[in-house]
Amino acid sequence: MRRASVMLVVALFLTLAGGAAPAAAQEGDLLIYATELDDLITLDPGRAFESTNLTIHHATYDTLLVIPADDLTAIQPSLAESFEVSDDGLLYTFTLREGVQFASGNPVTAEDVRFSWTRLKNIKGNPSFYADPIAEITVVDERTVTVTLGAPFPAFPAVVTAPAMSIVDSQVVIAQGGTDAENADEADAAKDWLDQNSAGSGPFVLTGWVPNSEVTLARNENYWGAPPAFSGVIMRDVNDASTALQQLERGDVDITDFVDPDQIQRIEENADLKMAIGQTLNLTYLAISPGEGPGTEGRNRGKRRCGTRACARRLHSRLTTTASSTRCSTAWATARRRCCRLACKAQTPPSATRATSTGRASCWLRRGIPTASAA
Repeated sequence: MRRASVMLVVALFLTLAGGAAPAAAQEGDLLIYATELDDLITLDPGRAFESTNLTIHHATYDTLLVIPADDLTAIQPSLAESFEVSDDGLLYTFTLREGVQFASGNPVTAEDVRFSWTRLKNIKGNPSFYADPIAEITVVDERTVTVTLGAPFPAFPAVVTAPAMSIVDSQVVIAQGGTDAENADEADAAKDWLDQNSAGSGPFVLTGWVPNSEVTLARNENYWGAPPAFSGVIMRDVNDASTALQQLERGDVDITDFVDPDQIQRIEENADLKMAIGQTLNLTYLAISPGEGPGTEGRNRGKRRCGTRACARRLHSRLTTTASSTRCSTAWATARRRCCRLACKAQTPPSATRATSTGRASCWLRRGIPTASAA
């Protein structure tokens, strides 16, 4: 079974930077996009670690390296035009593109890289573990930065592509109360501003966020790549796939990634709509602790560990999302139990289930993901 996933929108926004627009959007030069926004907690890239923020940060910030939408096995330069790795795997040298500016007009420099990754590490928020391998960051000159790892870590280039590793405009963030000091977890005060504005170099800039309602983006006129196809994007919150499809059919929105399998035939039979199916890096993960008997508190804790609140919500209606070890309230236990059981029945090859060293069973699913748009 194939389900919609916010992860596909990474590909969508890369397309928006220079691709063809849906007909409805071409008429108004504004893309209106129906999706779930209720998992958003913050839009500060140093703190955000949910699902929807990945979409927004891919559109408003850049990373040194990027995984292209059309080949999820490749890692390509982005803000960095090149990088080198020492023979011992400990030293990475990144050379930045020349002439790249943030949306503010400030140049992107090696100091911005150092500030961004040091701030991420010292804020000690949910995504700070991305910076854990880093032992030292050194600014060589305006376009060259070296990163020394504490131990060889071949996956580091892939880590650099994560939205949490986005490069922020240090001058702007500092002016809004941000800091990369060791006590940034207490002293940094830029979150509130970054929840409503972006400080990046991506194709769009964040212009506002109304929780559980909408997120608005505008074209970055200083973007260094191909100009975005739209003057702006409005992301509207929807709570279920039926509502999203109805809005699409009425022309209230241009695109949605909230598609259930039983809607696919209806979409394909509508000449005014277009279904697009692409690759995704999304994973469904289930961890089970078999050592405690039924009816114990330990078993209930295991159910709660099945996923985040957002995972339960999405899995209950669509099966496909990313689960983690975050404990949730008892109210979500039934939803998660049903969701994870269904997910593990969904055409999982035997080789995808393995026993870990801690005795848990892990289930990893990868699927092609559909999304729909106005033709």
